[in-house]
Amino acid sequence: MLDNIILDNRHFFIYRNQDDNITSFLKTLEEEYKISLDCNKPIVINLDKYGLPKEVKTNNLENNYLSVCHSEYLNFTIIYNILQKCIENIPIDILNKRLERCFFIVNRYSHTSEENINNTIDLLKILNDSRVFWLDFYKTYVNLGKVKSVDCVRFPFVDLCHFIEVLKQSLNINSYFAICINDIDNVSLMSTKYVNDLIFSRNNTNLSIKVFTDPRKYATYLTTTGKFIQNARDYGIVELNASYKKEMERTKKRYDIN
Repeated sequence: MLDNIILDNRHFFIYRNQDDNITSFLKTLEEEYKISLDCNKPIVINLDKYGLPKEVKTNNLENNYLSVCHSEYLNFTIIYNILQKCIENIPIDILNKRLERCFFIVNRYSHTSEENINNTIDLLKILNDSRVFWLDFYKTYVNLGKVKSVDCVRFPFVDLCHFIEVLKQSLNINSYFAICINDIDNVSLMSTKYVNDLIFSRNNTNLSIKVFTDPRKYATYLTTTGKFIQNARDYGIVELNASYKKEMERTKKRYDIN
């Protein structure tokens, strides 16, 4: 059944019991659908950590700062994990030749005066530096109310869809990345909303989001703009237990949604 979910480029919610341990199964899927050059089948990328930690209090904080932290952290996390799998499965010398356009993006929009990069290992480090920056930005802002300058990190902003498209073209990938999110109920509410944004956008040509979660524990079904993702009506649902329908009824009543 779950193989069919990977082969379907729609976004999916796979509802399970919280105690179900599916980590080993997801690793098996990732090995079966691993990245390669000139690939024509879906590529599974597992994200165990996809969001920022839960906030204690954010009532007096600017929403714009919180939003950019969450969106950029998620974007860089997705790209970083994809590139990491590229390095694990494709010879580095080939990657260095194929990914010149990705290097160009980072060099073109660099916020620092460092030398241009021309290899994949440096690119991976820069992407990780960006992830760490936004995590640190978030913690500093939430805990101390201080705003860090984006000029202290080389590549602070990324257009997720464009970067993934360039990466696919560079590696001649004619399919999509199946991003499997194993929700572990320890991320902020806004992190979940940004995942919902990806699902609501219906942009599944390059990224197909597969969320494995207990519906009773999934933080929210709303997007960052307050839209109910069920209204997108363009994602699939697989119920591994019978809790989804009950939870959706509770959710509709809670938000007065018809």
